[in-house]
Parts: sequence; C-alpha cells; structure tokens
Amino acid sequence: MASVARYREGDCNPKAVLCDANYPIEVGDLLFREPSNNLARPASAMVNQGSETLNQQAFHDYFLGVALQKNGLQTNEAVPLNSTVNHSPANVIEVATTGVFEFQLSSAATYNGGEFIAPANNTGGTALQNQVVKTAVAGIAGSIGRASPAAAEIGQNATQLSPQAYLGQANVVAVEILSTIFYGGESTPVSGSSSGAV
Repeated sequence: MASVARYREGDCNPKAVLCDANYPIEVGDLLFREPSNNLARPASAMVNQGSETLNQQAFHDYFLGVALQKNGLQTNEAVPLNSTVNHSPANVIEVATTGVFEFQLSSAATYNGGEFIAPANNTGGTALQNQVVKTAVAGIAGSIGRASPAAAEIGQNATQLSPQAYLGQANVVAVEILSTIFYGGESTPVSGSSSGAV
C-alpha cells in the first residue's frame, strides 16, 4: 500500500526505531516490534494467530506506533530518480508513539469517542492490515488507541469525521494512539476501594 500521511493533531512523541529490512514500511503504516529480533515490521507481517481478535491482541502487545517515514521498496516499486529510499543510519525511521491519526474503517461502522480501535484483518482473514482500523471486539487487550471524535460528534455515534473526512471518503475515524512498547498501551482498569483494598 502506498504511503499515506495520516497525522491529524497532538504530540507524536517520535522515536527512532530499527526496521526489519525484509518488510518494507510505508508512511502511515501501523508498526509492531517483532519479538524474535526486536525490529519494526508493518502489521501485515505479524504471524496469523488464527482469528482477528487473537491477531489484534498479539499486535497490541508489541505495538510501536505509526510510521512517520518510509523504509524499503514494495514489490515492483522503483526508486525515484536522484533519491534514496533508506535513511541514515540505514533501516532506522521515526515512529509516532502518540498523537491523533486518521484511518478509514475497514467497513461501515458507527463509533463514539473513547471506543477501542484496532487493526483489521485483511479480506482473506489471514493477516492484519497495515493502515486500516476498525472497532476492536478485543477491547483493551487488542486496541492501539481510542476513537477521538470531532467536536460535532462528541457524545454521539458517528460514521465519518466532518469536515476532516479522510480524502473525502466515508467511514473515517480519528484514532488517538498509544504505543504499548514505549508507554504500556491501554491499561486494564482495576476495581477497588478508596482505601486501596482490591
């Protein structure tokens, strides 16, 4: 998929990460840290866990953030004349670990501010997609962040952000991401009492 600058607002808290050169990365890709070599890979490179919910949960555990730079070439992609693909040092790019980014939902869906958002499986159900998200059935355990609605949509369901609709398309959601690797991701609330007893 081609690079798409998805940044909308907020502090990105960019971090430099070392990429796996065997898996090209586009701007806007959702990235995870591969536990076998600790290198950044796009969501589509994660080993299929057998279901979308399991894929989302596995991705959540190693979620790095959103790629702010491109690394490598996609299949049949040529290097533009007089330019380089890799950065210096090689295979190191900046990744947004927080901030609000716009993604198109994988299918028509309603959402409200604060709902959990996660990467969606591809149409074949064999892997996650790099740049498409949907409401997470997996909840906190599978989310990369939460829906961040426009002012006109606070407190009500929406299917599209207005007037900042992503490239004029419907079914767009702004997602406030939170890197699991750098910030622990979404945490599960623990019920207890004001005395501290659980």
